[in-house]
Amino acid sequence: MIYLVGGRFLFIFANCIYRETDMSAKKTIVALFFSVITLCASAQYYPQAETPNMRNIFPGPPSNYDTRFSVDVKHYFDGKLVQTGDPLRAEQIRSDAVYGTSNLASIYGGVLGFTVSSATTPGLWQMISQGTTTSAYASDKVKNFYVRMRPASRFYEAPYSTETLSEMRRTYSYPSSHTITGWATGMIVAAVAPHFQDTILARAREYGRSRVLGGMHWQSDVDDAYLIASVSVAHMLNTATFNTHLASTRNQINQTLLDSLGIEAPDYDDADYFSAANMPNAALYLAAPPEIGQNTPEFAHDMSQYLWGKNLRDSERGEKAKYDTSSDYDIMVYEFARAFGEPIEPDHTPKILELLETAAAISDNGCVSARDAYDRVRPYEFFHEEPFTVEAMPEESSFPSAHAARAWTTAMLLTAIKPAAQDTIMKVGYELGQSSVIAGISWQSDVDAARMVACATLSRMMSNPNMVALINEAKEEYVQVSHQLVTDSDDISIDYKPEDKGEKLYTIDGRTATSESRGILVGKGRKVVK
Repeated sequence: MIYLVGGRFLFIFANCIYRETDMSAKKTIVALFFSVITLCASAQYYPQAETPNMRNIFPGPPSNYDTRFSVDVKHYFDGKLVQTGDPLRAEQIRSDAVYGTSNLASIYGGVLGFTVSSATTPGLWQMISQGTTTSAYASDKVKNFYVRMRPASRFYEAPYSTETLSEMRRTYSYPSSHTITGWATGMIVAAVAPHFQDTILARAREYGRSRVLGGMHWQSDVDDAYLIASVSVAHMLNTATFNTHLASTRNQINQTLLDSLGIEAPDYDDADYFSAANMPNAALYLAAPPEIGQNTPEFAHDMSQYLWGKNLRDSERGEKAKYDTSSDYDIMVYEFARAFGEPIEPDHTPKILELLETAAAISDNGCVSARDAYDRVRPYEFFHEEPFTVEAMPEESSFPSAHAARAWTTAMLLTAIKPAAQDTIMKVGYELGQSSVIAGISWQSDVDAARMVACATLSRMMSNPNMVALINEAKEEYVQVSHQLVTDSDDISIDYKPEDKGEKLYTIDGRTATSESRGILVGKGRKVVK
């Protein structure tokens, strides 16, 4: 509405001037008028009404009795030490507190080594501006629901920020809007300037971390904000405007890098697949995992979540976790298909399946650098127990969880294809990650880190025109199949009852499934998770 009112005012104002000026000035006024109208109409990449509702995806902030809140409190007091003991980082906390496009442009321009502005790099400036505006909406649906008190308000201490305690007390803490816009922007900037992907993502994480160290937000506000930002970016990827901006800005920034820093543009001809060496270095942008066995709030939370998961293993949710953690990616895909609303299989959606399988392999490679840096013992190994899985586990580091990275990556790409189902799709992605905790094959911190790897995976994929083209082909395929007139529902149904076909439903370990349990139906050349 504000854009309509502003546009109407501009029209009246321009019309008055127009009648009093010569022809050349009139042409200038017309050009200015349409430029401003275009800017107003494209102030965000998708309408505010389409913003994902994170209350439908994951649990929200911890209660005061949760071990996760103990982590929050610990990080608040860590911030006090930084404020008094690290002058450079303390100054960064204050400078990061300035909200908006200009500050983010300055921050990422500093990483890139040149000025980012509407005059020098208009494409990147526009993407930062529209990305900030669009992603910021994602906090609105949650802040006023949880009404969480900020750390500075809780302890009645002035925040280490340009903001005052009075301002802090008038607003809510969960989730962090600064972090949402900062991480979303970081994903976008890393996509258009992949030469700097490690430092960009590390700086984007630190931008959110500043909110914790300064007492403006709890750590859990920031951790969940990273994920909220990633869903918003995935949704942006569905829009034609974002894709157009992404392509033109990538070319513009590559030329700017070449002109100002002498850095050659990447060669995309043979870059249809990213090896571990091509991926962002997760050891650089992730926080180190909690040290196993140490008396810290972070490991206490990992322990608490392990026990939470173990207590669920005799339930239907536990049985689901056993299936979810299979290394067979087909099982994960069929789990998503139910939320996606279409079968995802070679005969029906070959491009979508190709995209997901490619992305899953890339996200696996995104975990390699951190796994090499932190050879972390898995929970079941630490407790000398058998994993609650249907297959033997490979001997590899627990951090980060490759399974959870696959799940969140898959969810974001399916959201990019069908944003109308984003809440349901992302909920599946979240729960698939939690299944690794329930099964005892990953610590909660492994899963949390894996979702950050998934963000980096999507960003890296967006950096490559070939992969963006594959995403667009998958989007076009979905439009086609979703409008098909289905005459033989048996061929594409993902929700049929096995008893209707005279087929028997079995669990993966060979037991006959009951109405309360899940299983795999093999029929007509496909597997269907029920």
